[in-house]
Amino acid sequence: MNKSKLLFFSFLGILEIGLAILSFVLQLKINQFDKNISINKDEIARTDIEIKILKTEISHLTSITKIKDISNTYLPNYKNITPNDFVRVIDIPVNPQFE
Repeated sequence: MNKSKLLFFSFLGILEIGLAILSFVLQLKINQFDKNISINKDEIARTDIEIKILKTEISHLTSITKIKDISNTYLPNYKNITPNDFVRVIDIPVNPQFE
């Protein structure tokens, strides 16, 4: 009976050490995942800011007054460009080879 108790408690000790090591490894992995999540959140925030900047820039560059200024500078023969002179994307025929 004494030997079986010793064997049982030895097994429990080894099991406890194994669980402690497993807990330590899992904590390291969780910390690594948390760090990756933090890095990804920062990258997403930077990308969101870049998207907002690009949207603002596109809005500015595609405004009618900006287009008129550019056309007056680079196309002096076409001073009276109106919004009706622009072609809508919907009006451009689709090439059937790309469908």
